[in-house]
Amino acid sequence: MIYRRTEEDMPAHKDEIEAAKKEGVQFMFLTIPVWSYFDMLFRVRLECMAVQGEPEGGKKLPPVRIPNSQFGIDCDMVLSAIGEEVDLDFLGSRDHTFTSEDDVRGGRIYSSGDALYGPRSVSEAIASGKKVAEAIIARVSGSAKEPRPAALGDGDVKFYYLNKRRKNPEILNERSLTAEELRSFAETTFTITSEQAVEEADRCINCGSCIACDRCLDFCPDFSITKQDGVYVIDLDMCKGCGLCAQVCERGAIVFGKEQGDVNT
Repeated sequence: MIYRRTEEDMPAHKDEIEAAKKEGVQFMFLTIPVWSYFDMLFRVRLECMAVQGEPEGGKKLPPVRIPNSQFGIDCDMVLSAIGEEVDLDFLGSRDHTFTSEDDVRGGRIYSSGDALYGPRSVSEAIASGKKVAEAIIARVSGSAKEPRPAALGDGDVKFYYLNKRRKNPEILNERSLTAEELRSFAETTFTITSEQAVEEADRCINCGSCIACDRCLDFCPDFSITKQDGVYVIDLDMCKGCGLCAQVCERGAIVFGKEQGDVNT
């Protein structure tokens, strides 16, 4: 698999990347294909070049080819994954730019998911489709309905709250594949059962309790917080009472206030 940027920039879930590596997929980063052709033995020859493209000001710049870095790869098959866009030519010459479901509810055209936002997550596509479905129902029935809340965005879920230990370890599907499984291309990751889903949804996510994230240790400017045998200890002789530990504690396990009227605790 050839990708023009780094692994960190690749638009794929990290667990899928790791699963691909376990299945033997080889990745080539900071590389782009230039052209392909058949050699004298009718094998596909893919010519590639190394690239560089450092971000500037948070923006990803187009990769720049490195001179004299060309090399070839012999392939049985080449699959080009260059991305796709929605073809809206059937709408004629009108402006095809939609910014939300509300923009198109007034007319006869309803757009959702990738056709509306471009490539995003599956959950956002499902949420967008439901909003359009509700808009169509409201239009046909003449009834108004409150819009459905948008799907959660990046950063809305703090995953370090979660208890990483699953109740059923089989759900992880983390196992090494045999040579036969690799060659067969059969499905190796299966959907969990309804019972397993209920079991996993019932596990504790440590709401309101310390999850040992060590944020108080990392942020304490006076090194007054230590961890002894898994237990956090605050040295009140070293603590100056700034309250920063309570501010950075995402679970509210540290309470900052006054003790006996004048002492911070």
